[in-house]
Amino acid sequence: SEIQYKHKAPYGLGHRIHNFILYIGWVFFALFNLVKNRKQYKVIHACNLETVVVAYLVKILLGKKLIFDIYDTSGKYGLERFFAQKSDVFILPHELRAQQIGFNETPDNLFVVENVPFFEDYEVNTPAFMSDGKLHISYVGTFQRQIRGIENLLKLAEQNVNVFCDIAGSGDGLEND
Repeated sequence: SEIQYKHKAPYGLGHRIHNFILYIGWVFFALFNLVKNRKQYKVIHACNLETVVVAYLVKILLGKKLIFDIYDTSGKYGLERFFAQKSDVFILPHELRAQQIGFNETPDNLFVVENVPFFEDYEVNTPAFMSDGKLHISYVGTFQRQIRGIENLLKLAEQNVNVFCDIAGSGDGLEND
């Protein structure tokens, strides 16, 4: 089921205080729903600095596992490094990005995931990544043709009966695909 925070933040520099208040409202909304639904998940996946704050609180309060995914850096390297160190796993699109956020050595909890997956005649049969013989992949984000690799992901699922994709987002006319 989907739970939405139905307050849109206006775009532009003149809305900082209003948007900050909306963000605080979203934090409480997210925390409330994550606590209320705590028995329905074991891991929380945060994809930016704004969401990792809530995810980290849930990790501390409820003992959930935290994945911090830094696919686009915020430029606030100290905070990103702090939350990366506190995460059970943190994801970067390339190992060299760890240096960008201030790590001298590659952290043990780093998991590298290429931004744009490419699969060509790929057969999925690695038991370590599968549950009940099935591989479940989720993508939530902006759809862009030939950039995000969504077409490749769809093709992978079409060619492998044991691959299931949950995809959410919009853009570039890919919604119909």
